Amino acid sequence: MLLFLCLGWNLCVLENHSSALIGGYSMFKGKWTEKLTNVLLWVGGYVNFIAFALLGGYIIVKGNDNQKLTIKKVFIIVLLFLGATAIMELFYNFASMSGDYYGSFAQDIYSIMTKIINIAKICVFATFVVLELIKKDKTSAESMNNIEQPKNDV
Repeated sequence: MLLFLCLGWNLCVLENHSSALIGGYSMFKGKWTEKLTNVLLWVGGYVNFIAFALLGGYIIVKGNDNQKLTIKKVFIIVLLFLGATAIMELFYNFASMSGDYYGSFAQDIYSIMTKIINIAKICVFATFVVLELIKKDKTSAESMNNIEQPKNDV
């Protein structure tokens, strides 16, 4: 959490010294590519909802449209896992009010389901991080399209 707060402060300091999205490039004047900020969003969504909210809020204000779409995807997945975790916590709190919960079948179900949710969360966020890392940069593809081809006059 402290890492994301420090990173957010550094991003604000960088932003005050240079403007974002200069010449159609990614944020932070080329030091941070769009790919890296998207990976950071996915990692922030996995680590902590508050870290994601801080970083996502900053990118909503300063980012481009592709980054805003990524934030929406991360937000939906974070909410799904947050809801699943909340349901399991409600189950635990209500079930633990009984005198014979500990060592019962209900505790086993809670333990297994919590582990399944945690494994699924790791797999989903790791998959999206890998997908962001292997995604082609649009800026390099656009620059290749902007190269003028010699015209053959026949």
